[in-house]
Amino acid sequence: MKLICIENNFAAYNKYAGFALTRTETPAICILPDTSLLKDSRPFFVPDAAVPCTVGLQLAVRISRLGRSIGARFAERYYDAATVAATFTARELFGKLRKAGFPWTGAKAFEGSVAVGAWKPLESGLPQRLSLKVGDRGTISGRTAEMLRPVGEIVACVSRMMTLRQGDILLLGPMDAEIPAEPDTHVSGIMENEEVLHFNIK
Repeated sequence: MKLICIENNFAAYNKYAGFALTRTETPAICILPDTSLLKDSRPFFVPDAAVPCTVGLQLAVRISRLGRSIGARFAERYYDAATVAATFTARELFGKLRKAGFPWTGAKAFEGSVAVGAWKPLESGLPQRLSLKVGDRGTISGRTAEMLRPVGEIVACVSRMMTLRQGDILLLGPMDAEIPAEPDTHVSGIMENEEVLHFNIK
């Protein structure tokens, strides 16, 4: 199982992180190991090496079948559910790696850095509104209509680079500026007015 992260798919986040505000020729992709997945509402422990750490809001979709070199018009056949994901970044390290021109996987691939909520079947299309409440530090909100690249295009692009397998998770990009991840904080994720994710930061 792979966690496939798109880094630059929302202009609001791109402005915060220093990416181009408009579409680039190809999406910025980061692959994380399955050990980065935080499941079952378990607490997230901020690693010492990740301080200062931030948390962001993403829409996640679940790959439902094997596919390679998928055409964008057929992409809907290859994912079957969506949920809210809270993704953590070692923010200072991320900036240093980008400045040096190195891959930034090391700033995102640590243990439990992707918290995924309960999966909801996509019976009537993608959810439109998502939010992530980070204790009393604030709430991140986003709309899927603001994606610079739609899901089908991303699935097609990624599948030209690697085979997609059932159970892979595609993270469609941080939706807005991230919030500092501090210990003793409760995080909850809402998708279309339903809480699908909740856990604590330790």
